[in-house]
Amino acid sequence: MANVPRASLDAVRADGSVVELHWAFTNKDVAFPLSLDDLLPRLTSCLVSGRSVRVFSPEDTLLVLCVHGAKHGWSRLEWICGVAELLHGGAIQWDDVLRRARETKSLRRLLLGLCVAHDLYGCPLPGEVRKAVAGDRQVGALARAVTASLFDGGEHVDGLHTFGTLDHDLFHFRLGDGVSDSLRYLVYRITTPSRPEEWSAVSLGNRSISLHSFTRPFAVVSKLVPALWRRYTSRRPSSRA
Repeated sequence: MANVPRASLDAVRADGSVVELHWAFTNKDVAFPLSLDDLLPRLTSCLVSGRSVRVFSPEDTLLVLCVHGAKHGWSRLEWICGVAELLHGGAIQWDDVLRRARETKSLRRLLLGLCVAHDLYGCPLPGEVRKAVAGDRQVGALARAVTASLFDGGEHVDGLHTFGTLDHDLFHFRLGDGVSDSLRYLVYRITTPSRPEEWSAVSLGNRSISLHSFTRPFAVVSKLVPALWRRYTSRRPSSRA
């Protein structure tokens, strides 16, 4: 299980229902140092079918929703709607959520989720958040890419939402809070195969050494160069009159 490059596992029951088990909020390609132990002191309660249930605080819920949505390129409207409904509730302590976003290196992911929810659902945002969104040019560009992927269809969806494509990797590279976060993602993608079946290792006594960390960069280059060339030639103006 530890070698599966995912933070969740889907289990399909006999009646067709799906139970999705999570043991982390993100994969190792994202620096998001927030654990369940961090959330426990801030848990609140809500009523579900007449019973009191412990849930994340609104601030933690908003941050986790935005990190999760960014992880999947905001490919589903239901995830954006979840953020919108939380914002319309008006119970967010903005100083707290912005501080936690900076501490967990997820500020751009938070701002992207807020920007998309505001653009599509007209969610109210405080002045400090609008100022932060306007001050980060990447957030606006990423929000436009998300909107295009949702409503334009075609190549936008195939590129942004297909793991391992150039558009997908560029999107996540630009999500990083600073150079170190972007480089973390770059190193992870260069050394970690897109599919588990491509992982390989050799055993040396009681230890195992991964081979894909050495072979993966060559595979990336072999795919990246043709992809960049296709991207370049597709954007060149036609020489025909």
